This record gives sequence, C-alpha cells and structure tokens, in this order.
Amino acid sequence: MNGIRIKRYSIRQDGDMEMAMRTSQKLYIGQIRDRLLLVMVMTLAVSSMYPLIWVHADDRNRPIRIGVLNESWGPTPQDVGLRDGLTELGYQEDRDYFLGIRFTQGNRAALPAAARELVKLGVDLIFTPTDHSAKAARLATSQIPIVFAASSDPIGEGLVQSFARPGGNLTGVADLALELGPKRLQLFQEIIPGLRRVVFPYDASDTYALKEAETYRRAAHQLGIELVEQPVRTPEEAQDVLSRLQPGEVDGVLQPRCCSMNIPGFVLD
Repeated sequence: MNGIRIKRYSIRQDGDMEMAMRTSQKLYIGQIRDRLLLVMVMTLAVSSMYPLIWVHADDRNRPIRIGVLNESWGPTPQDVGLRDGLTELGYQEDRDYFLGIRFTQGNRAALPAAARELVKLGVDLIFTPTDHSAKAARLATSQIPIVFAASSDPIGEGLVQSFARPGGNLTGVADLALELGPKRLQLFQEIIPGLRRVVFPYDASDTYALKEAETYRRAAHQLGIELVEQPVRTPEEAQDVLSRLQPGEVDGVLQPRCCSMNIPGFVLD
C-alpha cells in the first residue's frame, strides 16, 4: 500500500471572524490532538498484540500498513493528528508505517466497499474518524484491529460491548462532543461580542446531527441567542443555504461535527 501524504490547509478570514475561527480551531484541534495521542498509544499496543496472527514471519520487520477509512472529501483533523501523533511518538512514515486513506466524499453508502478494499489490500490496522466509518470497518473484518478516533456513544452505536470490556476487534476514544456543545456556544459568544443570531446547518438525515441541533437549541435559549436551524438533505442544498447568507443576516455559523454533505467545507468557503 502506497503512503498517501496529508497536506496542511490554512484558511484566512478578516476581522473578528478571523480571530473567532482561529481560536475555535485551535481549541478544537488541541482537543483532537490530545485524544489522538492516546489513540496512537492504543493503536501501537494493539498492533504489538497481533503480529503473529496477521503478519508472516518474514514480514514482521516491515512497516505497519495503516488504512484510514474516511467519509470526508479530504484530510480531517483526525487524519492530520494521526500522522502528527505518530511522528511525536518517534515513528516515521514509510520507515515504520505506511498510511493509506480512502475518501468516500460524503457517500456513506460507499464506506462498506472502501472498507473491504482496505481489507483486501492487507492493511494491518484500520483507523476510522467517525462512527459511520467504524461501523463499515467492523462489517468488513472481525480480525484486523480497528481504532476509532472519536465516538459520541460507542456502546449505543454498537461499536463496543462496554467501556471496561470492549470485546471484538475495536477500540478507541469516546468524546464529549454533545456535552461540550453548550460550552462551545458560550465561547463563541465570548469571542464575538454582540453575538445574537447564529445559523446551524446540519444533515437532516443524520441521527447525531439531530441530537446536536437539540443540544444547541437548549444552549442558545439559555444564552439568549437565536439559533437559526438549517436542516439540509443534499450537498447542493447545503451549499445553496450557506451561499445565500447575506452580511449582517447572522452573526456567526456553527459548524456541525459530522462532515456529511461537505457542510464543514461549505462553511469555510
């Protein structure tokens, strides 16, 4: 499997929104990196437990092949954190591991086929940034270790049996994204003085996004903020909703956690 380099992207804005974007991005990336460093430790531990199962004797010293199953359009903070976390732990790409990423560009129906492709390519470990990709990887293999970067409810999603005894071939990190939603909105209000009206575009067919909208709805009411909910069902609708926003119409945009329909990408555009 050929290594796929992850490019870094920088986004420039103007005025207060620039400061807000940079500050919120820094907080978000920092949280992701901390969790991913822990995930990498577990990844390496899992890899060291299974070499006799799926690596031939003459291949034990070869680089580990890590497959990343991603429903996004391009590199996510988890993908970047994966590579950077391994680097911080002293592992070098192409010498100690190969990193191959499969993007399905928002098409969740394509995740199972992409997962089977990674299995067919003989990866030693599968890394999944989302619950959807973790489920697809689980259906593709019961032998190859799978590490999910962040799950809002790994037990409820059926990824693990319990926190104490996950069972199966999956492990990873449960995040507090929903629980931290109110705090995220509060920080947004502190960063942008006079924040009164915020738009929240989200995938109307995604269960997690619906829970996220409910959480923001309650938090906005408590903070005296008007939450403009924009449930969308296609990427085209998402792009249209955001492109029609006029200056002064809203004071800010809340980016959904889920990358489906490329909503985060349209927000940044």
